[in-house]
This record gives sequence, structure tokens and C-alpha cells, in this order.
Amino acid sequence: MLSQDLLDSGNLSKSFSNYIHIIKQRVFAQRNQQHKNNNNNNNKNQIKSHSEKFTTCSKITSLDSKDFNIRQQHQKQEVTLLTQTQNNNTKNNNNVNKINNVKNNYHHNCNSNKSSKNNNNNTMTTTTTTTIKTTTTTTTTNIIAKKDKFHLVKYDETPEHLKREYILHGYRVDFSYWLALKSMFIPGHNDFSNIHTHLIAVFYFLYLMYETFIVNKHGMDTADYVVFAVFLLAGLSTYVCSTLYHTFGCHSYESYQRFLLCDYMGIIMLIGSSFIPGLYYSYKSHHHIMLTYMTTIVSLCVLLSIFIFVPKYNDFDTTRNIIFSATAAFGIIPTLHTYFIHGDKAWDFITRMICMFLMFAIGLFFFITKLPERLKPGFFDNIITSHSIWHIFTFITPLFHFETCLEMFRVFRDSDLSESLLIPLINQNI
Repeated sequence: MLSQDLLDSGNLSKSFSNYIHIIKQRVFAQRNQQHKNNNNNNNKNQIKSHSEKFTTCSKITSLDSKDFNIRQQHQKQEVTLLTQTQNNNTKNNNNVNKINNVKNNYHHNCNSNKSSKNNNNNTMTTTTTTTIKTTTTTTTTNIIAKKDKFHLVKYDETPEHLKREYILHGYRVDFSYWLALKSMFIPGHNDFSNIHTHLIAVFYFLYLMYETFIVNKHGMDTADYVVFAVFLLAGLSTYVCSTLYHTFGCHSYESYQRFLLCDYMGIIMLIGSSFIPGLYYSYKSHHHIMLTYMTTIVSLCVLLSIFIFVPKYNDFDTTRNIIFSATAAFGIIPTLHTYFIHGDKAWDFITRMICMFLMFAIGLFFFITKLPERLKPGFFDNIITSHSIWHIFTFITPLFHFETCLEMFRVFRDSDLSESLLIPLINQNI
């Protein structure tokens, strides 16, 4: 009886342990199912979130594409209106108003697009805004065109590089090359007298070359031809460069700088070459003295070229002007030295050289003092200015010097001819 009870109690405990094990399995199964459900929900949420982000990006991309199309349409409209403006000057004001309206509509559309993008993505808005600003700037630059109609502006409307002190009217700004060329023959602008004072000098120096080398040879040999040819060609180049500068400097700032350098180079050539005839005929029997003076002149001209053509020295205006004046004034030294070599025979030529320096100084006085325009600003704009007077003196002074050198040639051509420096060298090369 007792053994049966023990057996029954053993079976009961075994059944209870099996029951507990089954319950644990069910609990673990429920937990695993709940964990799977949670993972599925998380995956669905992530997929939904990615889908929303993709939709947002698609909207932004469509907005960018729409903005690009709007920008292209407005650019085409502006280019079309620009072409109409250039072909029909009488409708200029109306077309400009249309362009402004197109720009206003364009900026309005851009602002609306930017506001819609701000609600979606701030980073994309910043990038688009930068692109819009760049496009607008480029379009505005393209609208500025060179003028094909003769129109003069006042001092206040003129760029800084074209302004002249006390000259208030008659400025040419942004002229095309063709219009600038035609303006040579249209009076009224303040460069008209500057152009023609040196244009006349160009033709006169061409005549001098023809008269000196073809019509009346003055009994010159090869060395004499070389000496006078260098001087006349340098003078001709100077006046050509000056005429080009005053004619085409109104085209653009780049053209102004380019032709200004050309003008400076012409001045350097004229200063350097003007020493050659006088030194050659005064010191042809004193070769070492002549070479010393010529080397000094060449060195000063090279130094001037450095201060003009090397960009880092472009701001040294005072130094450059001092070197210009020193190079021109250096001619006084060999002129006075001539008296100690030739005595009274050279006195007439020394007097003529002094007159030449005085003529140059008078022209420089008008150039520096800005007379007469400073006495009554605006009155002399289209008549004659200090720059025109300076041009006149820079024409008659080399002309006077040319006549002096011809006279020196006539007097000294028979003195110590066999000791000439250039003749043996040239004949040897021939």
C-alpha cells in the first residue's frame, strides 16, 4: 500500500515537471513571436521613412529642374531683347524696360522657388540660390555692349581711367573700334585735337623721310643714312603710337592700358634716338666719349622701360616721371661738352640745342600746370587743351632738332671723316 502511494507520487512529480516544461516552451515561443513582430514593424517604419525621404528628394529635384527651365527661358528672352536693342537703337528705352520686367519676374519666380525649397531642405536652397546669383550676374554682364552710335558723356559719367582734370565734357566711353576710328573725323570730343596734332606729325615725318633720302640726299653716305633713318623712324613711331592711343583708348580699359604702353614706348624711342645724330657728328673723332654717352642713354631708356612694362613698378608714377625728365635733360651734358672739344665752332649749335630744350620745357610747363583748361573748366574741352599744346611742342621740338642735326652734318661731314665709327663697321658688313 505504501509502495503504491510512493509510485503514484513519483508519477505525479514527473507529470508536474513535464507540465512546467511545456509552459516554459510556450512562453519562449510567445516571446520569439513578439520579437519577430517588433522587428517587422521596425522594418516597415524604416521602409516608410526611406520612402518619404525619396519622395522629398524627388520633389526637390523636380523643383530644381523647374527652376533651371525657368532660368533658361528668361536667359533666352534677355538675349533676344539684347539683339533687338543692338539692331534698333530707336527702341532702346522700351527694350531696356522689357529686360527689367523680365528680370523682375525672374527674381520673383526665383524667390518663390527658394521659399518652397526652404520648407523641404535648407542645404539645397543655399546651393540653388548661389546658382541663381551666378546666372544673374553673367546675364547682366552680357547685356553691356560696345557702343555703335556716336554719343559723348560728361565727366561724372566717365570711368576713372579716362577722366582728365578740368575737362568736363566730350568723353568717348566704350566705343567700338570702328566707331572710335570714325570719331577721328568727327569733331566735338575732347580727344579730337590730341589725335590730329600728332596725326599731322605722322604725315610730316613721312614727307621728311621722302625728302631726305630720295629727293635731296644732302651728299650722305651709308652711315649718315643710318643715323638720320633711326631718328626719323623713331619720331614716326612715336606719333603713330600717340595717335593710336588717343583714338582707340576709349574702347575699353584693356585697350586703354595696351595703347598707353604703346604711347610710352614711342616716347622712349624718340628720346633715345634724338641723341644719336648730335653725338655722332659731335664726337665721331672721339669714339670713347661717344660710346660712353650712348651707353648712358641706352641704360636710362632700359630703366624707363622697366618702370613702364614691369607690373610691380606700375605704381611708381613719380619715379617714372623723374627718370623721363632726367633722360631728356641729360642731353645738356654732351651739348656743353661739345664746346670744350670744338670751341667757338660749336657755339651756334649749342645755342640751337639750348633753344630746343627751352621749347621742350615750355611744352612740359603746359602739360604739368593744365593750362588753359584750369582757368575755366569746361570751356576749352573741344577747342584746345594743355595736352594738345604739349603735343604741338613735342612735334616742333624734334623738327627743330632735325634741322639742327642737318646743319651739324653739313659742317662736320668733312672733318675727321676717316675716323668715323659707323662707316667702317657698316662697310665691313656690306
